[in-house]
Amino acid sequence: MNFPVESRLCPKWGLILCRQAIFTWVLVLAGEGKTPFRTKCIFQIALALLLLIASQSNEVKAEVEAYGTFECMGIVADLPAGVTHEQIGEVRVELERNGRWQPMQSAVRVGSEPYYASSLFGLTPATNYRCRVSFDDTKGKPLKTETLVGSTRDEVSIPPPLKEIYVSPSGSDASDGTKSSPFATVAHACAVATPGTHILLRGGLYYEGEIALPQKPTAEAPLVIRSAAGETGILNGSDPSLLRSEWSTLAPQVVQHRSNHDARNVSLKRLTDGKIFRAYRMTSLAEVTNATSLFEGKVRSFADLSIQAAYWSDGSTITIRVPEGAVGDYAVSVSRMNHAFSIDDRNHFYIDGITFSHYGAKDYSRSIILNNASDIVIQKCRFHYNNTGIGIKRNCNRVVVQDNVCLDDTADWHFGYTKSAGSLYHSEVETGFVTINGPYSGRGVVIRRNAVRGLFDGFGLAPVPYAGTRTAELDFYDNRIFHVADDFMEIDGYARNYRIFRNDMRESLSGISLAQALDGPVWIVRNRIIDCGIAKATELEAYPGYPFKTNGGHGADVGSGKIFFFHNTASSRDPASHALLVKNASWKKLTLRNNIWIGQSHGFLSWTKDLSPIDWDYDNLYSTKGVLLQFGNRGNVSLNTYYKDLKEVFNGTGWLEHGVSAPPLFYDSPARDFRLSANSPCIDRGVLLPGINDNFNGLAPDIGAVEFTP
Repeated sequence: MNFPVESRLCPKWGLILCRQAIFTWVLVLAGEGKTPFRTKCIFQIALALLLLIASQSNEVKAEVEAYGTFECMGIVADLPAGVTHEQIGEVRVELERNGRWQPMQSAVRVGSEPYYASSLFGLTPATNYRCRVSFDDTKGKPLKTETLVGSTRDEVSIPPPLKEIYVSPSGSDASDGTKSSPFATVAHACAVATPGTHILLRGGLYYEGEIALPQKPTAEAPLVIRSAAGETGILNGSDPSLLRSEWSTLAPQVVQHRSNHDARNVSLKRLTDGKIFRAYRMTSLAEVTNATSLFEGKVRSFADLSIQAAYWSDGSTITIRVPEGAVGDYAVSVSRMNHAFSIDDRNHFYIDGITFSHYGAKDYSRSIILNNASDIVIQKCRFHYNNTGIGIKRNCNRVVVQDNVCLDDTADWHFGYTKSAGSLYHSEVETGFVTINGPYSGRGVVIRRNAVRGLFDGFGLAPVPYAGTRTAELDFYDNRIFHVADDFMEIDGYARNYRIFRNDMRESLSGISLAQALDGPVWIVRNRIIDCGIAKATELEAYPGYPFKTNGGHGADVGSGKIFFFHNTASSRDPASHALLVKNASWKKLTLRNNIWIGQSHGFLSWTKDLSPIDWDYDNLYSTKGVLLQFGNRGNVSLNTYYKDLKEVFNGTGWLEHGVSAPPLFYDSPARDFRLSANSPCIDRGVLLPGINDNFNGLAPDIGAVEFTP
């Protein structure tokens, strides 16, 4: 008999021969088999084993994984055994809905790793989804198909307490911790709490920090630290003895007091109107008393550097320059605590409804530090005038940061001076509300529905180095970021399957920094990126504003992984703004579809003619001054290439064959309402993007972040 030799048939014939061999051997054992019969049996078994071994070694296999968050799911698929990346034409991803397979976004290779990743959007929490991944060769022929079931996470809910402990500023740690006899300190409550305990903070100020959390809670019995119902507990990291103390006057607006704190955060609250001034830390006493500092080789006045308040500390005294008037006009907060809580090698904590203020002493200062901490929820809290709100590091999985408010007063700091070597200890200020630091190996962080205002940078989400496996599966959505000095968010590091969607971002220097978004993919979907360039850095220092940044950063020689811009709206009032600006950068590939890019000075400006691959179509690219696209040479303007309309753009670059270049006609731009009006040229001008805009209105998807609804 001639047996097929294709590897995919080996298991079938191997099993057939095994069944035949077993039947033959049964006859032998029954005494009916003669010697030739036994020989035939042995031959069948040997051949069956050889075929089964061949099937194991030659069969095309692919390991696939579905990692669910609340509204999304990451699909990760290994390259099939025996197949090279060069043989892959497409890695198709499908989702079963109502008994039918619907196409989603195809998976793309993760950096130089041997696997591919895609993302599913618009899912329902606590739901099982059946998915299918198909590897096709360059001619569209299927190489391998795998089917799997993934689940999204259930919504956050706090389990009922097994025990309650109350804390009040008027309590006593010698009491029993009941509602009628509360403890005085959060630290003591945390020390005596057991898993399943809810620690309830009565309203008021708690001048505490660096609180130990020795418990090891479980999923069924987490530790919950929250404000009592209808009240707000405020954890404050400053020194209360300096709040309204007697200060020695050294010069007009300059005062001094004894202090041994290594303060990296000094804030002054004007008593007449409650305005907060964050003070710069200076390098010497002379700078504070003279109101001058060295910047770019020149002595500059504080007025030139936009410095309203400043301080200097030598380890025994602190000297402060107040903005105006006398020190008695201010409540002075000098940080003495590095952080409020540090959750190390612990899981299953909830922090709910607490205010954190004025934390920032020594290096690596954050209000809350998570280190090897998983299944942590931080929600409905307020973070006021801290260096950094939340720091995440090492193996942190399934962390949820939701429904919080973060405020600061560093958005109007001088951009160049803050980033220069002339200012001390301000790198902590640049980290933002939530920062993910390397080494990092976690998965499934979700940051959603937070409001951030007045920070130097909004968020820092991409770690360096990255110690994790496969993908990070981070979701960042429905956040509001207003008035920041530099970037709304920085994805300047390893970003493996990051999803940035439905965020509202307004007033910054630049929007989303991707310098570099290593490995990828990064999905940037339905965000409003408004008024880049409406910032002190543009007003005082003439830095250009633009909605995403690709230049510089870690791994600039490698370049970003694949990045997808779908259905974003970017527009700015800054007269010098660019709809898109590319300096010197590289990436695997940028794919742009159904976006609105509005610039006042230029549409798309590139400082180089040698760009990495861009797949660009169905966008509205518009410039109010008429320069739609320019490839430039900063050293020699005569080498610049200009395209004034879409026809020239397509003929010169192959981009935007189906694009639009027209005023988008927003619903109400003066009122900052960037929905489309009924007569917008962006309506029905987009293209179908499977898994992104399946439920569009009208004849085709609209261009921009929000689909028009009559």
